[in-house]
Amino acid sequence: MKIGFNNYNYKFNNPNISSQIKSKSNFALKGNKKALALSMMLLAAANSGFVMAQSKKSLENNKNIVNKFEDNSLGKFGTYYSNLIPEGEDVNDHFECLKEIKDLYKDIQGCEYKNPAVLNGISLNDLKEKVLTPAQKLANGEKFGAKQKTLVFLTFNENADSTNAFRPNVVSTGFTSTEDNISNYNFKFDDSFLGHYDNIIVMQPNNDVSADDALDNLFSKLENSLDKNSKVDIAFIGHGVNKQGVRFSPTKNTEKSTMDLSDFKQVENGGNAFAQSMKNIFVNCIDNGYCPRVIGMGCTTDFMQKAVDDVMPEDYSQFVKVFGTPYATTANYVIGYNKNVLEMFVKTDSIKNNIGLILDIDDGKYQKTNDVKVESFEINPQTKDNMQIIDNYIEDGTTSGSLSKKSGVTMFYNIRKN
Repeated sequence: MKIGFNNYNYKFNNPNISSQIKSKSNFALKGNKKALALSMMLLAAANSGFVMAQSKKSLENNKNIVNKFEDNSLGKFGTYYSNLIPEGEDVNDHFECLKEIKDLYKDIQGCEYKNPAVLNGISLNDLKEKVLTPAQKLANGEKFGAKQKTLVFLTFNENADSTNAFRPNVVSTGFTSTEDNISNYNFKFDDSFLGHYDNIIVMQPNNDVSADDALDNLFSKLENSLDKNSKVDIAFIGHGVNKQGVRFSPTKNTEKSTMDLSDFKQVENGGNAFAQSMKNIFVNCIDNGYCPRVIGMGCTTDFMQKAVDDVMPEDYSQFVKVFGTPYATTANYVIGYNKNVLEMFVKTDSIKNNIGLILDIDDGKYQKTNDVKVESFEINPQTKDNMQIIDNYIEDGTTSGSLSKKSGVTMFYNIRKN
């Protein structure tokens, strides 16, 4: 059975939840428009009786590949990458390309780039064309990105994830696959997350260079090298810090190791230069008709809505699409594109009374039910915990709905008991 949800098909293989969804669903399908919440999607998928074939590889599928990456300063991220090289492609070619990328970033961000795991599953051609070539141009101060989609992907130092919370994303090909899953929930995309972009710029600090310094170094060069007609999105993955930032470096100096709200003040008031460069890049995108995205993967990443509101000129902030969650999240981030609509799915930890949510954050113009217009997904400014979704469920049984921002980004939610 095909399901019209965000313009693509879902299949679900857990019939045990069918009955509880069946009685609670409150969204309806109308034509080709999205008029259903996650609950309706899960019900239809459960009734389909079809199990989607997984295209996302697991690390265990390729244990026999000889690993030469870890011993060349790429560490465990190199191990993950080498085990997920596409079938039929030469390990040595990938290795040589990654070595050049790693070294180029010494000039770009002030330290080597050592996290190829966020590129797991990328083809050699895409590695060269989308990652290596723009890195070469950036290092040389050359212009690139004219009328192209450019992703700036900010990632964490290996030692900044001591709990291995992001292991599901770094041991898989989730960012380069068109099919992925969260537990028993299966999703399919037209374009993979990384496949959507023409250029991929990366950032990762190490023990010698702080996150703030790496960001300052990268963005000063990026602002000067991006063509004025570039279409730029910024994504980041890392641990949230007190709903104020995201950690990229170990915590010897919390402010220097994070991208946080203090960085987005004016420089004379203690802010960082990279935030001003980010603002200038976004203003240029908007002036040229493109609405840039900020895509946060990690706990309580919607702090970036306030950062954007603080740093952007007043008439521009509503045109920056901030994808973030007000909650602590768990396990895998599933992300991809359908007809240029970005979809990001994730489960939350328990929020209250052992109740959590599964979220679909997207920028599609879809019909909504139980929708609330908000400035930020952190809609309780006193506690910033957004408990009212859970309170509504406890009080009147509302199991699904959405929060919508002016930018067009919507957080669809469905209640789940942990």
